[in-house]
Amino acid sequence: HAGLKRGDIDHYLVGPGGLFIIETKWSGAEWSLERADGFLVNACQQVTAAASTVELSLDNRHRIPAQPVLVLWGAASAALDITDAGIARTGPVLVIDGTKVRDWVLRLPRNILEPATIADAHGRMAAQVVRRDAAEPPTTRSMGSMALRAMVNFVLAWFAFYVPALIGTWLGTLGAIVAALLQFGLAVLARQLTRRKLQTTVVAAGSLGLIAFVVAYEVFAWAS
Repeated sequence: HAGLKRGDIDHYLVGPGGLFIIETKWSGAEWSLERADGFLVNACQQVTAAASTVELSLDNRHRIPAQPVLVLWGAASAALDITDAGIARTGPVLVIDGTKVRDWVLRLPRNILEPATIADAHGRMAAQVVRRDAAEPPTTRSMGSMALRAMVNFVLAWFAFYVPALIGTWLGTLGAIVAALLQFGLAVLARQLTRRKLQTTVVAAGSLGLIAFVVAYEVFAWAS
């Protein structure tokens, strides 16, 4: 919560070597620096935007540039196999193999920022974190709340499946399909207009599930 916008920053490092905004990513799939890898591009855009918001939150009093750093773990770090030191640069972003971070930190210069500047920058970022945390308290879910949420989503999916099916008992197969399509369209619209992304996705999935079931049933009945 060191930036100005919603969301958070994984880590920041401020010291004699400068100010670094660090985003960490792990993936079981290999990423690549040599081609237009969507995952890598999105991660770089994310950390670049985060670095910009940090510079704004610092009010740039000391003209401290925030260097965006992307640290890759798991198979994602295969993107750095083409480098010797496990470090590369793509645009403004420094991309580092997670296993090489310690070596990179130890090689940082010691004369970029003065002690007073470091203390001021750290104090400002810490104060911003306190303000953001007060405005957006972190949400921690208990096992009970997660179980309740899963149950609510299950009930939503069941109703999304059952309601068009019930309509189908009155209006026939075509009525069930039309009702499911209408329900699906409303769920997609609600997903765009509200913040209930998961719930609306569950309803849309239930609607599509009913359509698939009805079509499969009719095909089976016709074939037999």
